[in-house]
Amino acid sequence: MVNGINVLKLKWFLVALIWLYVIVRTYTVPITHDEAYSFLLIKTNYIRAMGGTANTHWLNSLGMKLSSLLLGDHPWQLRLFSVAAWLLYGYSAIRISEKIKSRSLGFALFVALVANPYLLDFFSLARGYGLACAFVLACIWKTADALSTSIWKPIAWSPALVFASLAVFSNYSSFYFFLGFITSFLLFALIKKEWRHFWPLRTNAWWWLLILGTGAIAISNLLIIKLYTGDLEYGGDTDLIGSILGSLVKGSLYNSANDTIVRFVTSAVALLLFGCFAYAAYSYWKSRTVSPFIFLSLVVVFMLGLNVFFHLAFATPYLLNRTTLIFYPCIVLLFFYLIDQVSFPAASATFFTLALSMIIIVLFSYVFIQSFNLQYCYEWKEQADTGKCLDILAEKKAKKVLLPKWHAGVFINYYSVAEKSKYDFQIRTFQPQETVTLTQAFCDTFQHYDHAILLPPYNLQDMRNKGLSFTVLKQFPITGAAVLQIAKTN
Repeated sequence: MVNGINVLKLKWFLVALIWLYVIVRTYTVPITHDEAYSFLLIKTNYIRAMGGTANTHWLNSLGMKLSSLLLGDHPWQLRLFSVAAWLLYGYSAIRISEKIKSRSLGFALFVALVANPYLLDFFSLARGYGLACAFVLACIWKTADALSTSIWKPIAWSPALVFASLAVFSNYSSFYFFLGFITSFLLFALIKKEWRHFWPLRTNAWWWLLILGTGAIAISNLLIIKLYTGDLEYGGDTDLIGSILGSLVKGSLYNSANDTIVRFVTSAVALLLFGCFAYAAYSYWKSRTVSPFIFLSLVVVFMLGLNVFFHLAFATPYLLNRTTLIFYPCIVLLFFYLIDQVSFPAASATFFTLALSMIIIVLFSYVFIQSFNLQYCYEWKEQADTGKCLDILAEKKAKKVLLPKWHAGVFINYYSVAEKSKYDFQIRTFQPQETVTLTQAFCDTFQHYDHAILLPPYNLQDMRNKGLSFTVLKQFPITGAAVLQIAKTN
């Protein structure tokens, strides 16, 4: 008991409360660009395209397909796999945080794991990133359980392996974690001279089959995408730290920090991360005991190293933005493991731990409150009003519509498929910057349509000065989207 409050019950209450927030967002956040493309693939059974694009969210696609067949095609129905994954993530966060010696530090760790608004976005979307993070955190939890027994038999590590494999099929960005996990396990098993547990191979056939099968499927699929379609171009090309840590920090701070703060926090995270690696190496040299801190440190080192290796060997971009989310639970745990490792029972240390825990809780709570919204997601904010814009066009019985590429993609892949009779109009796609350049070709095209949707940047007065005649039906404050009714020319 802490101040009369049962901390474990409080954690469960927060998991349930955040789950409610996630559930509400599945109803209120419009379908996003990437979700719409996944929907098109599963709705048309376009398996060949699924295997040839970077839409590597196989378990999510399975969930979308089942939900579509059994329930329907509303966004909340397609997102149920991600919503369910939150329970695994929340439970894993509770179990891991309970292993921290300091109760206040354990609660701060729990808050840091569950209150990241950027991560929460993906538990309310039909994408594989929330699923992947749930399985990664569950793998770390079961790894900690296995390490507590000091047993290196494959059977003792099978739950962790299964979760690591499921993370891969949730999204292939988790392949870095999978390889780091397997390599770290085998390396420590060999160092500990525990290789006898792996022979004869037939006694652990399913274990090796799971490792080799997961690796073979992921590698072959990634090679097809890389060499055949060239669709693995999303990511960072030059700056490993900026791409992985910088984009993760920027997303985690959501809209509550400017670029200066993002750069400062990124530098601090990088220094702390390398401090974790150094202290983990020192701890192992001193004790020769493999703790969760030491094991996870090696996993993250391999994850970063593999990013560099694949970048140099295959010109594969570094992970960026949402693909870096698999690093989030790993990095957070490393920091808290480090604090837990260096803490000692002196009164000053207890005060320091309590003060640090309170600061962490306040900071994460502030960012969460600042980012609280039920209308959009960080990486697809421009889609917040797409459905409302299209509804206006349907009410006006539009026939020929100009759509910016972000709205057009969602319309083509989702709305025109899920509700074809409602949105019965022809479209032409244009780039948003065309409303700035206002070339003669664009102006000529504009006059041949009866409605248009604009996304910033645009200047309505400049458009009128160019001789374009239209009425603004609606402007939306979040995205700045404008729905126009174009006046017919004689």
